[in-house]
Amino acid sequence: MYGVGVVGLGRVSRGHGQALKQARDAHLVAACDIDRARLDTYTQEFGCAGESSLDALLAREDVQVVDILLPHGLHEEATVKAARAGKHIMVEKPMAMEVAACDRMIAAARDAGVQLFVAHTERFIEATRVARAVLDSGEVGAPVMATDVWYQPFRRHTRQPWMLDRSRGGGFLQMAGSHMFDRLVYLLSSRVKSARASVRTVYHSDVQCDDAVAAFLELESGVPCTIGTVSYKDTPDAGVETHAVEILCTDGMLKVDQRRRVYVSRAGTYEEVPVGPDTSLTREWDAFTESLDRGGPPPVSLEHARHIVEVMEACERSSNTGQMVSLT
Repeated sequence: MYGVGVVGLGRVSRGHGQALKQARDAHLVAACDIDRARLDTYTQEFGCAGESSLDALLAREDVQVVDILLPHGLHEEATVKAARAGKHIMVEKPMAMEVAACDRMIAAARDAGVQLFVAHTERFIEATRVARAVLDSGEVGAPVMATDVWYQPFRRHTRQPWMLDRSRGGGFLQMAGSHMFDRLVYLLSSRVKSARASVRTVYHSDVQCDDAVAAFLELESGVPCTIGTVSYKDTPDAGVETHAVEILCTDGMLKVDQRRRVYVSRAGTYEEVPVGPDTSLTREWDAFTESLDRGGPPPVSLEHARHIVEVMEACERSSNTGQMVSLT
């Protein structure tokens, strides 16, 4: 049984706490946050110890795995420190804010002989797994093109300050786009070859991050994809919340809606495919501890996690230059 220390008690931390209650071979030992009130609330809810510094958490012998849930801009520093302390690491997506930081994180984990797992959750979500199984079965034929959209209200009251600051990892390319790129690469089993993108701030002039992203991607397989994500104003008539990926194939179409429902085209309409209960976070933890037991690679390859950051960098570079950017 692996003892887990959670670092950073923001929005996703409760989900990890709940998942660790159900995980087969991991349990929550301690949590860490600089906000004392937030730390006290979390430790009371989940019955774990509390530490006010990362160094104190890393010094605990009952912590074998560190779960880094910090703002994106802090992933590298915390990962390197945890690796040097001899701890295995789960870090939330995206891996980092730039490819160079990813490389330093990978090097730190390999030098220390610990495993680093970037928790790209899309492949663990039940609906995504069902969709991948449909594609793998050949029922709808070979992919021809794909489109992925995520339109949502800004929900300012839920946004922590770092989420509104690109220099700290905020913005919807980082927060939503990283999910969308990960999902497309996973579903279509191909890396991104090139990107042409627009990354803008349109709806909210008082923030230092993007809120409107559109991108055209060509995969190494030759399949073209488009993605669009916006976070529109928090007013009643500003938009309609939408979250779906649609894949057109040679013999049919496939749609994943709201990460919960899957549809396949049949007789000129969409027919829903059964999807079981989603236990994605618990599934992540079980897959990670199984890989630790085997001494094998993490459930999501570090090359894949690095590639998603590379795609985001390419989109920003394309937006700044107005040019298509090739990924090497």
